[in-house]
Amino acid sequence: MKNIVISYSKERGSVLIISIVLLLILTLLALGSMKDSVMEERMAGSFRDQNLAFQAAESALRNGEAFIETLATTSDFNILCTQGLCSKEATPDPFQPNQWGSGFSKSYSGTIAGVSDPPRYYIQVIGAIQESSGTEINLNGYGESVGQGDVTGFRVKALGRGSANTSQVLLESYYGKRL
Repeated sequence: MKNIVISYSKERGSVLIISIVLLLILTLLALGSMKDSVMEERMAGSFRDQNLAFQAAESALRNGEAFIETLATTSDFNILCTQGLCSKEATPDPFQPNQWGSGFSKSYSGTIAGVSDPPRYYIQVIGAIQESSGTEINLNGYGESVGQGDVTGFRVKALGRGSANTSQVLLESYYGKRL
């Protein structure tokens, strides 16, 4: 039997260099994947916060409509928009932050977990909508035949915030009631 001797003296570490390059490529791929995951996580958090703000504004809007149902007259509605009640002549700007203070708007009566501030709303009286016999009071086909008499129209605007003040949703609805 013959002994075979293998000499490794001609190898210069090329396997080590190739391994290091492959590890570097895998590291770059992993970092890119992590960056995408972090961005998707932020997007999901932002969507959740926006949804929370929407739910808060919707709750305040329904609270305002429930308040209208308790009214017997519109005598409390004045031109200054105090305590969330505004007259027809009032010109509130819902995009001004000072319009959502405690003297101008009403706070939502319940509690909503996770929001930075309780949602707020204000109600503006639009005035009497005269109804002739047999007509419907509606907007674009939404409404019902309610018989004869005047219906007082109201505009309700509500502002909801998410867990951060940067997420805000402003909603508006129209509501009619026979007083």
